[in-house]
Amino acid sequence: MCWLVVVCWRLRGGLVVTTEDAPPFNFAADDGKTVVGSATEAVQEMFRRAKLEHTITLYPWMRAITMARTDKDTCVYSTTRTEEREKTFVGGASRLQQLGVFARANSTIKLDSFDDARKFKIGGYRGDAVALYLKALKFNVDESYYDDQNAKKLEGGRIDLWATGSQNGPYFAAKKNVKIKPLLEFKQTELYLACNLSVPADTIPNSMPRSRPWPKMAPPTGSTRSTSDPRSGGAWGAYCLGYCTTCT
Repeated sequence: MCWLVVVCWRLRGGLVVTTEDAPPFNFAADDGKTVVGSATEAVQEMFRRAKLEHTITLYPWMRAITMARTDKDTCVYSTTRTEEREKTFVGGASRLQQLGVFARANSTIKLDSFDDARKFKIGGYRGDAVALYLKALKFNVDESYYDDQNAKKLEGGRIDLWATGSQNGPYFAAKKNVKIKPLLEFKQTELYLACNLSVPADTIPNSMPRSRPWPKMAPPTGSTRSTSDPRSGGAWGAYCLGYCTTCT
């Protein structure tokens, strides 16, 4: 089974870790000098236990995930686990996220189901799994470079709806002084800390407490692809921190 913390434990030069501005999970403090947030704390705790040197830097999401995909000894968080990313990363769990659809506070749009959103232009941002998910389902997605830009686009009527994390949306809207309202939640995702394939994989050492494999990842509807059991060499494994929302 491959797992990120084990990988890091074997590296001598430390890791380059990239992330994006996505409060309250990861964001800049001290005038941009420090990266903080609940997901950052979980990641730093993993590295502390592994006794691994690392640096964490904020980038636009497309750059952050591309660096982890192409650069040696580089990791990124928090990223959604998808079939495509299973091929290009090794990783471990970070946190859960609920995805929602938002509208302007004075909007008359009502959604009785997620499918009702098809008739509207929905704001997303480049390279994000939410936008990729909606586009794969043939929704009308208008992509921005940064997620917080969608708050102003929503206010100005350039998009009708905004699909994002249920905590991210209200934070960014307040930051931009834009009033929004939630219409519905449509998906819960597990977000991960993922590493470049150059990072070696190994078994979880006994010194890493409360480790456990993730259950098999279900294939998409209509697929004949078999799923990989993490215990028999799957590319994605899991590590559960004491204060992580995925702990049992």
